[in-house]
Amino acid sequence: MRVATYNIRHGEGMDGLVDLARTAHVIGALKADLVALQEVDRGWERSGGVDQVAELERLTGMALSFWPTIVRDDGAEYGIAVAAAGPIESSFELLPRLRIEEPRGYIRVAAPGLTLLATHLSRARKARAIQTDHLATVASSVRPIVLLGDLNQPRRYLRPFHEAGLDEGAARLPTLPSTRPRRQVDHVLAGGGARVTTAWTPRTTASDHSPLVAVVEISEP
Repeated sequence: MRVATYNIRHGEGMDGLVDLARTAHVIGALKADLVALQEVDRGWERSGGVDQVAELERLTGMALSFWPTIVRDDGAEYGIAVAAAGPIESSFELLPRLRIEEPRGYIRVAAPGLTLLATHLSRARKARAIQTDHLATVASSVRPIVLLGDLNQPRRYLRPFHEAGLDEGAARLPTLPSTRPRRQVDHVLAGGGARVTTAWTPRTTASDHSPLVAVVEISEP
């Protein structure tokens, strides 16, 4: 199974232009069965008031499961999504917060013989640590499992996931900034009978993040 994670930054590229058609082209070129997307807008003025969920479905031909983490009084929404080659079963859970930092959550996707958790963790260090521990506990109870998303932290802070039996393979793949990637904050980890066999980062400046693509192999029970 080929999966990917991509923080699209509401379609804004490194040239400062919001171009969702360009974003959709990048997503399609990944040729992934499932793509975890972060920073998706619906009705926000910064992205032209567009329903990016509907537009990405139209442009990519993929089915999107969108869950907002922020809903404004005017109805504008912002959140995370999963794009899949076909219909999927998904649910959403909020992650713990400390005080008033931005709400975060994760999408649980039931795929054939596999559970996927797609997320976008906090930029606040203490809140992110709590969220990491919480997700590691969730992941440890599900087998086989793939966890992917913008985790907003490098590999050295992923120990709770490693202790839960998840691994992302040997390759270290910087994803930020996309013009000259130096830091890896986007990750794909697998465990419980699933493993990452290969991973790579396509070069594109359609967002400030590079997408991360991984091939996941599921062992026979």
